[in-house]
Amino acid sequence: MKSNPSSILLLIPIIATAQFNLQQHYDLGRRIQTTTAEFFNESNNSVTFAFIDINYDHRHFDKKGATDMWYELAWYHSTPLLYGKLNASIQYNDGIYFLPGDSATLFSTVHSAWLVGVSYPFKIGEYVIPVDLLLRQQEGDNSLTFQITVIWFIPLSQRFTLLGNLDFWTNSTGPTWSIQAEPQLLVNFGQAGIGLEMEISHAFPGAWTASKEYFDTSGNPREKDWWLIPTLFIKYTF
Repeated sequence: MKSNPSSILLLIPIIATAQFNLQQHYDLGRRIQTTTAEFFNESNNSVTFAFIDINYDHRHFDKKGATDMWYELAWYHSTPLLYGKLNASIQYNDGIYFLPGDSATLFSTVHSAWLVGVSYPFKIGEYVIPVDLLLRQQEGDNSLTFQITVIWFIPLSQRFTLLGNLDFWTNSTGPTWSIQAEPQLLVNFGQAGIGLEMEISHAFPGAWTASKEYFDTSGNPREKDWWLIPTLFIKYTF
């Protein structure tokens, strides 16, 4: 389940085949279902990656059964710099809500953002950990901020895998910085798998649970709070 770049991105520097997977999450903190679709494909020296998160949110907007869709498109291009290990990156983030039975059935939930930068695969022991350094331009904000993304994929055995991502970014207004991470423990059964994900965040407006909203009753954001929100999921790779 995603709100920023997926853990599958780490496969880009080391896998040269197309892949598509579906994940179905039950969010233990929000008590809602989420469907995630991830896709990447490599062509020549470029890689295209995209994901869509669909949150079946029955707890907001007067419990009308809103559907929250967050999506991201990322494009990576290999360069000959630093022995061919440095990749250029262009990304686009956005999200929308669908409200069934409402006259305003479709509207934006987030400020769209463009991110441009580079990615470098650091080798730590036998594992490759890609790190992205990105400039961030958000809709409605004339200031450039920056973002650091770290992604990992650690096969513990043929059955167990640790994977996930961490995003740290600065803000021109509001909190000075925000962070979000989504580590996963995946148990593999061939193309299928089951797992546990923990969403960890600070000063991230997408954080909420069934018992606590990001904005308090006075409308003020809980910018100092840390959020730990677990999900259980099943995954199938085509």
